[in-house]
Order: sequence, then C-alpha cells, then structure tokens
Amino acid sequence: MKWKDVNFAAQDLKTRCTAVLALKQVLTTLGGKADARIDLLVDYLNQQKLGETFAAQMGEIPEPMQVSYDDALKLAVAMIQSPMGAAKFDDELEGCNDSMLKAYLAMYDKGCRRAFDEVIESRHEVRAMGLFLEKQGKFVEFGKWADAETKRRQMVFEQEQAQKRTLAVKEQVARKEEAQAAAEERRRLEQEQAARDMEMAMQYQQQQVGGDPQTVVVDGGHSYGSTWYPGTGAYYASAAYRGYVRDKRGDAIQKWRPRPTPNRAGHR
Repeated sequence: MKWKDVNFAAQDLKTRCTAVLALKQVLTTLGGKADARIDLLVDYLNQQKLGETFAAQMGEIPEPMQVSYDDALKLAVAMIQSPMGAAKFDDELEGCNDSMLKAYLAMYDKGCRRAFDEVIESRHEVRAMGLFLEKQGKFVEFGKWADAETKRRQMVFEQEQAQKRTLAVKEQVARKEEAQAAAEERRRLEQEQAARDMEMAMQYQQQQVGGDPQTVVVDGGHSYGSTWYPGTGAYYASAAYRGYVRDKRGDAIQKWRPRPTPNRAGHR
C-alpha cells in the first residue's frame, strides 16, 4: 500500500471517520495479542526466577523507532481504500450525515489515540522481554513453552465457555418452567377468586329474594405480578482480560525491582 503520500486532513469526512474506526479495530487486535504475549512472558520470567534480573536490565534496552499516530492514520486511509479494506469498511457508516460523522470522528479519535498509546507500550514491553530472554539464551525455550501454554489456555477457555453455554441453556429452561408454573398458579388463583365471587353473588341474590337484608362483604381484589478481539473466540479477546494483564505486568515489575534500603538513624 502506498501510504506515505496520503494526506489525512485532505480526505472527506466519511473517509476520515471510517479510517479512524478501522484503525481502532486493528489496534484492538494488535493490543490484545501483545497483552497476551506479555501475560505469557511475565509467567515465564517468574517460573525461571528471572524477573529481578530483567528489571535490573530494563534501562539498558533502547526503545525502537515507532510509527507515529499521524502515520498510523495514513496507513488506515490506504487500508480502507484497498480492495480488501473497501469490502470490509465501505458500508460501515452508510447513511450518516455530516453532523453524525463529526460526532463519530471525535469519539473514535479519542479512543483510537488511547488504544494507539497502549499498543505502543505493550509492544515495547514484549520486545524488551524478548530481547532479554534472547540474551539469556532462553528465547527458543520460551517460544516452545508459550506455544504449548497458549493452546492449554485456549482449551481451558473454550471449556469454560461451553460450560457457561450449557449453564445458560439450563437457566433458560428453568426460567421458562418457572414462568409456566407461575402462570398456572396465577390461573388457579384467578379461577378460585372467580368461584368465590360467583358464590358471593349467588348468596347476595338469595338474600335479596328472601327479603333478609344482610351486609354483603366483597372480597378484595388480587394482583398477581411478578453485552483485541471480538469475533475471534480467543481467550484474550476482551477488554477485561487486557485490563487484568496491565495490572499483572505492573505488579510484576514493581515486585521485581529492587527496593532501596531505608536509612537508619545514627548511620552515615
């Protein structure tokens, strides 16, 4: 794709909005995969008791040249104008007027910038841990362990999802049965009430015919009442998982870093 000469600001409103939307979806996918890799790397470093060594060497690993957000927008425009991108995104915002598109653009751009920063941070941490393991002669070993562990986690995730689906079906059946039972009970009570009303009406008629004035007690009425990446099926395809990983890696780095020895009174 020829993207370097793309002028994002010169594109029409719908193209800019669609490009930002497409970029956000791509960043969600990239970020989810990077965070899943970090999850594996943190676990492996802990297993190998290499966390503190890594933390001590973090400052020695230079940050790579990163694509800028403006360049990412250019790439996004080139992508949605390609045959594959057009087939996927052309109808995404069909029927939106300029007012709606402006609102969408402002909303998408805010989330997209945040997602871009998160992806850059995650990919840098993946690279830093990978280079560290390579230096330690552990990268190939990590790759084999990670492949097996990813399959294991995916299998566990799919089993949990299957159990949730089975439970949901059972709960749906139970709710339906409860609703049917409640409806039957309601009909029974209504029939009993109708019978009582009929009996009282007949008694009243008999009293009127007999000429014996009595007080008629009317039974009170009754009231019976009572929502990366999306679509992939991957265990790491959710915002909740990514939030968990961010907390996990932050806690791990904090734990691995050496703590300063406190100054004691009387010592120089």
